[in-house]
Amino acid sequence: MNIIHFHPDFNMANRFVKPLLSIEKKNRMRTKLVIAGGARSRHDYLTLKFKLDIKNIFLLPIRLYQIYIFLKNNNTELLISHNSTSSLLPLLAGKLLGIKNRIYFNHGVPYVAYKGILRWVLYFLEYSNFKLCSEIITVSKDMKTLLKFFGEKKISVINNGSACGINLNKFTNSKTDLFLRNKLKLKKDDFTVLYVGRPVKRKGFNFTILLWEKYFKKNNFKLLLCGCDNENVKSLLNHLPKNIISLGFVEEIEKIYKLSDVLILPSAHEGFPYSILEAMASRCVVIGNNVVGIKSIIKNNVNGFLINKNNFKSYAKRINEVYKKKELAKKITENAFTDVKKFSRDEFLSKYIIFIKTIKNS
Repeated sequence: MNIIHFHPDFNMANRFVKPLLSIEKKNRMRTKLVIAGGARSRHDYLTLKFKLDIKNIFLLPIRLYQIYIFLKNNNTELLISHNSTSSLLPLLAGKLLGIKNRIYFNHGVPYVAYKGILRWVLYFLEYSNFKLCSEIITVSKDMKTLLKFFGEKKISVINNGSACGINLNKFTNSKTDLFLRNKLKLKKDDFTVLYVGRPVKRKGFNFTILLWEKYFKKNNFKLLLCGCDNENVKSLLNHLPKNIISLGFVEEIEKIYKLSDVLILPSAHEGFPYSILEAMASRCVVIGNNVVGIKSIIKNNVNGFLINKNNFKSYAKRINEVYKKKELAKKITENAFTDVKKFSRDEFLSKYIIFIKTIKNS
């Protein structure tokens, strides 16, 4: 069976699509990954420009033709396109070519987090993907509910959700890196809060920085920022607080979780946030917004805490509560550690390949 995956981002494809390719190849399927290009592309990934870009809108017919020819030359039997905003051209090319099996792998429904014209543009893209695919895989029951709004179509959630499950051993067996702790100047009695994500308002970055500036100026409280740098912080505060540590892109993020007591996730919307699974596997308390994508994993006061409407006082109260009540934190992390086992990568991939073989034999 010839399978072609499309994903626009190299780093995300490496994390979430590579495991799928590995299990497909292990089962003797011919599979390829196409990314949108970029400096970090490698020889084992093919590149085609299929991102939707308003600056190159007049080149879209040419891009569509290139994808069409590529799919045809590779005798594609199964097309799997990932990401809401970049699936339109691959799915349309597949439909024009007459490829029977065109899967839209939905990693989240972003339009619900926006307002105005952008909301309607994203809604249109989601609706188009829905109509152009033959069936859908999505990452959580929350996303399945949102996608059902567009009409009748087969929508599957593999295992208990996620894009490819989590490599539990990587996080559960990770040990505290004392050299890293010293490098970051973290003391033994420091209480460490972690933010993982892009430095954008929708992900809660602005909220996180303002929360810290308002409530956590004590030196024994430290905020670690993964995916952000000092300039991102200064753009909001015009200065860099001594107890905020910007780490930028982190390769071995499991080491950072081991240094952290709390993960905060004040996002406006999520599809299926892997940072939650990583924190749960690392016995780190999760405090996040009570929104779709997050509430499908976190049960309030059981395996984490949910906060309504990005409330500063509520976040500060929960963080301080976890800091002061060690037994409460222990109970929450134990429950979370039990729950995260439902999302193991091995179990996900075993069910994913059964799903693919079912398509193959249909």
